[in-house]
Amino acid sequence: MSLLNFLPVLITGCGIYFLIKLGGFFILHPCRTAKKTLVLMRDSSSRRALSLALAGTLGVGNIVGVAYGISVGGAGCLFWMLISAVFSAVIKFAESTLSADKRSDGGGGMARVIGERGKIGKGIGIIYALLCVALSLTMGTALQSKSALSATSSFIKIPPAVISVFFSFLVVITVFGGYRKIEGVTAALIPVATAIYAAICLGVIITNVDRVPSVLAAVMREAFDFKSAVGGVSVFLLSKTVKEGYARGLLSNEAGAGTSAMAESRSRSPHPAAVGLLGMCEVLFDTILLCTLTALAVLVGIPGEISGDGIEIVIEAFTPLLSSLAAPLVSALIMSFAYSTVVCWYFYGCESLSFIFGGRGRNALYIALFIGSTFGGFLLPEWLLITVSDYILFFMSAITLFTLIKSSERIRDLSEQYGLLNSKRRLKNSDVGKGGKSGCRS
Repeated sequence: MSLLNFLPVLITGCGIYFLIKLGGFFILHPCRTAKKTLVLMRDSSSRRALSLALAGTLGVGNIVGVAYGISVGGAGCLFWMLISAVFSAVIKFAESTLSADKRSDGGGGMARVIGERGKIGKGIGIIYALLCVALSLTMGTALQSKSALSATSSFIKIPPAVISVFFSFLVVITVFGGYRKIEGVTAALIPVATAIYAAICLGVIITNVDRVPSVLAAVMREAFDFKSAVGGVSVFLLSKTVKEGYARGLLSNEAGAGTSAMAESRSRSPHPAAVGLLGMCEVLFDTILLCTLTALAVLVGIPGEISGDGIEIVIEAFTPLLSSLAAPLVSALIMSFAYSTVVCWYFYGCESLSFIFGGRGRNALYIALFIGSTFGGFLLPEWLLITVSDYILFFMSAITLFTLIKSSERIRDLSEQYGLLNSKRRLKNSDVGKGGKSGCRS
């Protein structure tokens, strides 16, 4: 058995541990959690940080990945994706809360958290940061470039090298603008692309609303079939594989890797647990919203057997509504999400280099490697990129999950202070007071 097969087990086990440790606060006290989240979303820095984090997770996995998972595991996948989202949400909360607690100079991340644990911690933190830099060159760039090219080549008869040059040019003009340019691009692109895609899915669902009851019945009927359970959990827990490699290989969901905490820590919210709520919002938009919409659109849009690769399935589901526009529109959305993911991962790479070497984290060698990976991604074998990314994410996740467990008491204390858990130790400062009292007696 491959070492990578243990990663979903680790993620699920860690998720269950934190659900118990944190009292399942977002399940037992949803109104309280929602009110605090709405208060948080009034802050522009929090919205921009969330957009940047979503840029690294939204994309091919939410579109072609879910479609492929349904073709493999059936309608019951949707049920298990939603169950798995609960584990991922609490892990994301823990990652972002702990990272924000240790942030400095407006930045944070798991490398900084690990690096504060003495000389050994500093060494492990550097290893984690180096792994993140390596991942930015494989999963963050090369695989994204390959996905974008795969999507566009389905309807545009242009040599891959030409498309790659254009895609790389868009990346270059953004990343050379620095963090502010990256944040601005993702803050503008992600909401628009997400809204367009969600609207298309809703259009498919509404025009086939008569099939919705039977589809929902099939979801519940097949949910406890072994094949559907495995397929559904795989789509979510392994959604990075789905996102970059159409479910070939084993990759973890970003929950557990700790990468998006670097983006969410950019929020200026003074309380770390408030930043943790951004991690939960990421799961809300990434899985509960987009993955669910994709699954329902595919299930109601294709009444017969669902087969083929992810792009073909989604285009087939969208064609009755969009006609000849289905293929180019799906491809454009995939290109947009892939582009935003690449620029987000450039930010992650720079943040990791900043931890290792100090300063701004930008250097000529890394920039050259990053742009080279973006341009040359279509030349490299997909299986090689996925395999390398598999193992990098495994070791990053193992380090992150161990760190989260070791710091679980601190995460619980911060959650209590912010008023997310029932406790007499809640903070009474103005920030907490804005969202501390829930209108729901839960």
